Amino acid sequence: MGRFASYAGIAALTGTLAAAVVLAPSTLNRRRLGTVLFAAGYLAMIGTITMICAQANLIGASFADWSSVVSTRSGRWWFARLVIVAVLTVLIPWRRLLDHRLAQLAAGVTSLGLFAVVAAGGHSVSGRWLGVAFTSTVIHLTAMALWVGGLILVVLVVNKASVFATASRFSPLALTAVAVLAVTGALNGWRQVGGLDVVADSSYGRWLIIKLAVVGIVVAVAAVSRRIVRHPEPSIASAQPASVGAAATMPVPNDEALRRSLVIEAVGMVIILAATAGLTGATPPRADADRAVDV
Repeated sequence: MGRFASYAGIAALTGTLAAAVVLAPSTLNRRRLGTVLFAAGYLAMIGTITMICAQANLIGASFADWSSVVSTRSGRWWFARLVIVAVLTVLIPWRRLLDHRLAQLAAGVTSLGLFAVVAAGGHSVSGRWLGVAFTSTVIHLTAMALWVGGLILVVLVVNKASVFATASRFSPLALTAVAVLAVTGALNGWRQVGGLDVVADSSYGRWLIIKLAVVGIVVAVAAVSRRIVRHPEPSIASAQPASVGAAATMPVPNDEALRRSLVIEAVGMVIILAATAGLTGATPPRADADRAVDV
């Protein structure tokens, strides 16, 4: 549960902020965006603290024995993750400064640093091809955050009247994120599993199957959203006589259908994050027992 909360919070915090800057800069001043970002930051901190406490109780004297966790390699990265998330959360009230390029660069570098810290505390530093695995994991996390953040921005932050326009700008970004997730996810899965014959024989492989199945469903739903964006349904007004005016014949977006599709897609992303948490908590079949990430 701690892993899920940590991943979901980090993806929502960094991804929603990035999506706001790229897709809807006017929302940076909105209180609703601040509320979403604070909720994401607190969720990420609570999840990471839960991870550390659970590990402390497992390998130390009690839930409060953080020193036993921080003395391990993965524990140090978890603590670093907590510190970076806390700093980002404290800086949320100054999000309006992201109108400037320098602030955007600083936020982007910090987010990539956070993803690198998350990757360093997980399976990317075990198994084969460590350099490729680490880079692939950072890219995977970045794509996931952008997809999650874009969905949150469209569903929860922007005004109802701006849903279709924002979704239209988000559509190509989401398509790119999905492609990147598919490539990097397949690479990491193959690196850790090594063959189809051992997939169902391990907890890691079973979580991988669940994640891939849910991803397939979410991609199908995302395709529906993309179709609605690219091919708006004709309005009822188009059936009126031509004398009403040329504007009456223009197709209008079906906002309700689009929002419904995006909500389903967001729910699917929550399930994917839960499967990701289970995946990172399982030991990969090819992981070296002497270099296992989790105790």
